[in-house]
Amino acid sequence: MSNFNENPFAAPQADDVVDPAPKSLISSQSVKVFSPLQIRAGAFFGGPFAASWLLRSNFSAIGKHDQARFTTITGGVVSALLTISLTTLHGNVPRTFFSIVIALLAGLLAERYQLKRSQISTSDLYIFQSNWRVVGVALIAQAAVVIAFAVYYSIDALNMAKSIR
Repeated sequence: MSNFNENPFAAPQADDVVDPAPKSLISSQSVKVFSPLQIRAGAFFGGPFAASWLLRSNFSAIGKHDQARFTTITGGVVSALLTISLTTLHGNVPRTFFSIVIALLAGLLAERYQLKRSQISTSDLYIFQSNWRVVGVALIAQAAVVIAFAVYYSIDALNMAKSIR
């Protein structure tokens, strides 16, 4: 029976409960992956460079190294083609349109060929990558595009200056 000297509102005592997975064990054996939503956000704000990097990172994390290599190659080609097409369109198509298409395609690829959010959240092996990592990748990808455009326009300006002389 119950001891009347004990607090009736206190939590029950359990001496034989063992923590099934200590935090140190989870962090040392878990694989960090990006969710499809994180990949969409990174692709929207970081463009095709960020999309290909995030997708490649996930493929490598889940052990699909051939797909990671293929993603790197096709991501580089698509990024280059989109960058060239953006320099020739000059505002005929809104740039947000490209961002939305890239984000949707990257999220679709992540859901189809990688892991869905529910698979990551219920898995003992996979955990979500930090949202700050997504922000960092998007910022670095944007900086790379700005540098690429600056180099392109600098070379173009030098060629124009040479042709004027």
